[in-house]
Formats: sequence, C-alpha cells, structure tokens
Amino acid sequence: PRLTAWRAPIDNDGVRAWHFKPGDAPALSRWVKAGLHQPTRALDRLTARLIDGRVHLVVRTRLWGAERAQAIVEDQDLVVTGDGTLTCAHRFTVPAKLPDLPRLGVELIAPDAYEALTWFGRGPHESYCDRKAGALLGRYASTVTDQYVPYILPQEHGNLTDLRWMAIRAPNGAGLLASAIGTIEGKATRYRDDDLTKAWHTVDIAPDRQVHLHLDVRQRGVGGASCGPDTLEQHRVASGQSYRLAYRLIALAKGEDAGERHRE
Repeated sequence: PRLTAWRAPIDNDGVRAWHFKPGDAPALSRWVKAGLHQPTRALDRLTARLIDGRVHLVVRTRLWGAERAQAIVEDQDLVVTGDGTLTCAHRFTVPAKLPDLPRLGVELIAPDAYEALTWFGRGPHESYCDRKAGALLGRYASTVTDQYVPYILPQEHGNLTDLRWMAIRAPNGAGLLASAIGTIEGKATRYRDDDLTKAWHTVDIAPDRQVHLHLDVRQRGVGGASCGPDTLEQHRVASGQSYRLAYRLIALAKGEDAGERHRE
C-alpha cells in the first residue's frame, strides 16, 4: 500500500491554471504551493519478524512536496498470516505547517482482470463527506469501468463513503477484498490521478490497463470556493493532526461471498 495525499483537482478546488500567486484563496493554489501535486516518497525503515507463524512488518515512509522538513510520516504495521491475509494498520502524522490535504490514505494496484466491483457503503453513485445525503447505505454491485464520471474537465470521481468493505474480482471468480476495520472511504478506478491532473479534455486521457484501488481515511469535501465560501472545516483533512487507517486485504476464491468473509 502506497501513501497518497493527492487527488485529481475538482473544479471547486480552484481553476487549474498552475500560475497561482501567493495569497490566492482556492485550495488548489495552496496544494500546488506546498508541492503536494509532485510528491517525493522515501522509505525510512523496514523490519520483518516471524512471530507465531505470522510475518510482522513495521514500515516507516515519508511523503513531502516542496519541503522535506514538512513531510507526512506514515507508520505501517502489517501482519501476514498463512492464508495470505494482510492486516494493515497505518498511522499518518501530518505537519501543522502544511495546508489541509486533498486526501489521505493509500493506493494499491490490481491486475486488469479485476473489473467486477462490489461494496457495502453508500451508493450506487459516487459520494463525498459533504455530498452523500442522496447516496443510501447498502450493498452494491457495479464495475470498475463504470465508476468513471466523464466530467467536462477530467477530475476526481467515483469516491465511496462509509465503506465497510469493497471487493474487486476477475471473470474466473478470484478476487481481492478490502475489509475495513471501522469505516473508511475508497474507490476503484482505471484512471491515474496524475493523468487526470494534467488533462484538459476527456479526449486527453485513456483508461489504464490496471485497477487503482484507493483506501482513504478521507477525501476533502467537494464544496469549494470557486463560487462561494470554501469547504467547511469539518469536511477538510486538517493538518497538524494524526490519523489512523486499518483494514484487511483478503484473497477471495470463486464462489466466496465478500460480505461473509468481511464478517469473519
């Protein structure tokens, strides 16, 4: 799982002109000034031990933009059991001098064949922490391809809130279940955030031949200062705080029900 704090900007994050002046109000200008759109990642520490037949990995990574001194620090505790289940616990420490973040979580890459998508959370359409009243809580089925929303200016899309679990599967029935410990946000898409960030028109991008699985503490809300006040404080990912994210990654065999595996 790779630490990520960037999302492809939406229209309400600010005009995507890339020539912002100090003091510009939109969130995008603050993120670009902090260099969050061009992050550097570094591995600080990695240890592995075998305890009672389980592999315990302890990992510390850093992510920074314009200044290394303002790096987001991620501490991962990963436990691998004999059946291949990976239990992941992440602790993110965000420096106070950073602006509020676009998102905070991790990204995983899955093979092209993992196209079928099911989840228990809000749906059936995308939802965000400040735009979810019309997305009812339940179990839903779709495809990764159908999570894409062709906004006129390519941007963030397909987020799911209040997730208990999310599963992607290949045609042969094999799959991967992300089983949250608590509730999280997440999405499965074929579009890379970097590609969406650079694109100006829908014809400028094409789906990737991989599935990008995002598991997030939260994304910033989508209400913004492009027309009116900025996103409300309670819907931001504030700096100067620590956050936790925990889940299990479970291999699914043909015929196994993702919801039942989640409840085990």
